Amino acid sequence: MCTSPTRRRTKQGSLECRPPSKRYVEALLSRIGVLERRLYQLQSSDARHIQAVPVPQSNIVTGGEVTQPALVTSSETSDLIRDLTQLYGHLDIAEDGHLRYFGAPSYFNLLRRSQYHPRMTDSASDSSDSKDEYHEISSGLTADVQSELLAHFWTWQNSWQYLVHKRKFCDAIANGVYDTYCTPLLLQCVLALAARYSDRVEVRDSPDMPETAGNALAEQAKAILHFEMESPTTSTVASLAILALREMSVNKEALGWTYVGMDLHR
Repeated sequence: MCTSPTRRRTKQGSLECRPPSKRYVEALLSRIGVLERRLYQLQSSDARHIQAVPVPQSNIVTGGEVTQPALVTSSETSDLIRDLTQLYGHLDIAEDGHLRYFGAPSYFNLLRRSQYHPRMTDSASDSSDSKDEYHEISSGLTADVQSELLAHFWTWQNSWQYLVHKRKFCDAIANGVYDTYCTPLLLQCVLALAARYSDRVEVRDSPDMPETAGNALAEQAKAILHFEMESPTTSTVASLAILALREMSVNKEALGWTYVGMDLHR
């Protein structure tokens, strides 16, 4: 039986196994090394005053050779994490104040030295009056319910699917005013998806039907989406991705993939 993670079907109809790429293996080994060192540092509470932290006693096989554990400082661990983010990219705030995805695979790091000027279409100008009503943050939920839903989102969703810049988003929530990092559409999409993790009856259409959690929030998001699609931003892209995940979570896969397609064309 083939245990390779990559398989493709040949012209004859049989499955042919292909080994993972070298880059994929190197990324996994780097990730494992960082996690092992971090775990060892957390377990070694008595060694906080020691600058050099030894790697756990485990051999790492790379390219058929066995490498012995070495002493790694905290600065070197930070260097490894930086290397990983540079390899696969990361969200960052550009010079124009907008979120950008920088990294070698995307080549968007070239935008660091250029200013971004979004185009304003006539239809976007016509809908400016509709957007002006969204100034102070108001999700239609009580403060405690909204805080609980946001906590669910940061814990169970954004922690492994990093779509929203948490610090900038929370700053807007704390200030109580929408901005480019926390738009009405993005907030409604976040709350609609987070409602799937909550047991609160306040987020359900019917208190006795848990499957209706977040339906009203999702409908509000879709109504706002109609206006925001005229002049999309980075937050619009994140909103569409979250809305797609939400629709797929309620077994609406076709609609979810439709939002994915819209997201790819932004």
